[in-house]
Amino acid sequence: MNFRKTLTIMTILFLFFTIDAFPLSPGEKARQNYQFTLLLIRTFRIPVENFAPQEALGEYDKIKEAFFAAREHFYGRNYVEAQNQYMSMKLNLIPFAADLTQNYLTRTKEILDMAAKDTEELLFDFTKSTPILRDIRKPYDPIRREEVYTGKHTPQNYHLFHNGRIIETYIREGYAAYYQAKNFFDDPEIEYIRQNEKRTSSEIDYVLERYMGIIRLSRTAKQLGIEAFKLYNLSKLSEMSEKHENLNLHNIDPTYDERIPEQFRVDAVDNRNLVYKGKKDSSSQP
Repeated sequence: MNFRKTLTIMTILFLFFTIDAFPLSPGEKARQNYQFTLLLIRTFRIPVENFAPQEALGEYDKIKEAFFAAREHFYGRNYVEAQNQYMSMKLNLIPFAADLTQNYLTRTKEILDMAAKDTEELLFDFTKSTPILRDIRKPYDPIRREEVYTGKHTPQNYHLFHNGRIIETYIREGYAAYYQAKNFFDDPEIEYIRQNEKRTSSEIDYVLERYMGIIRLSRTAKQLGIEAFKLYNLSKLSEMSEKHENLNLHNIDPTYDERIPEQFRVDAVDNRNLVYKGKKDSSSQP
């Protein structure tokens, strides 16, 4: 390798490892804060509309007003004032986002616990090795006048012998995502930053990024629990198709999906990042 190539590589490496050491200009700081706070406003909008109580809606509106006020200074190239207002806005967002994500965690646990409770019999009565399955499959002998089996295993839930393992996987993966989100929420570093009066803008961003991550993980966990309900109640599809002639069985609006417990249909809609338009159950409020 000649000297010129060596010098070029060394220059690139120097710039790569030292670029963060140079302070950002006020304009670049304001630009980054504009993009980040806009992401926060967008991320929290649907959760607020679906789950926040009335007083929190007013608080969210004030946070949006603060964003637009800071944006005015950013557009006007008054970067120092824009940076100060973005900082104040993010500080106000921390307790607001904490309450919102706590509600997500609570509802996620409720969904998974109900799904696990409703399907716990799958581990015992709907395995392929259960003696009852062999009796159900045995041909009926009319000469011996054997009685037709009329126990808990019916034509409507026979599919559970095949789908039980999938449902159990949904619940297992749902709890895994829930506890990952909970660990994010309980992160001691977050509490340290919240209590530290000398916290930096990047530290505040870290906390808010964690809260956005909690919402994403909670939605994943809730959807896994909802998929468990949908598969467990698979037989309700025929009832729904008879009731609604134009029902699209491949993409049912969660608002009207009777396989999902009614109090959790708002969560199924929220998981799609959409606003729930049906009647909200009182338990959807924090």
